[in-house]
Amino acid sequence: MFRPAFATLFALLAVTLSGCGDNPTSSGESDITGTYTLATVNATAPPVTVFQSSEGRVEVTSGSMVLRADNSYTETLNLRIIPAAGAPMNESSSENGTYARNGSSVQFTVPASAGEPAFSYQGTVNGGTLSYTIEGTAVVFRK
Repeated sequence: MFRPAFATLFALLAVTLSGCGDNPTSSGESDITGTYTLATVNATAPPVTVFQSSEGRVEVTSGSMVLRADNSYTETLNLRIIPAAGAPMNESSSENGTYARNGSSVQFTVPASAGEPAFSYQGTVNGGTLSYTIEGTAVVFRK
């Protein structure tokens, strides 16, 4: 899938089966900091299956995105890994990075780590809703 918190999901599968300043929007929504709760993945409320094969499946059961005033963020996804044989396992996947805002557009940047290069992706924030689509997966969080 992709490197933001969902990327760790695929790392788990292999084992088990932007620091710029804030630019307020013209609508007056100048403070986007705070905790956003996962609302949907591909227009489906959690729990939602994000990977499935003959070996099992992975569900996202909940999640959050925290945007801090220092332009850092943490995205956390809670996962349930359900192997075809065996007991389900609960895991948590977190991604830390920075964000830069330009109006309603937000660029998220994940620093290089563990041999992986830095990675950036675009999102939007509007009226208490934060969303991004990456590699065909649409993710929506709400304050």
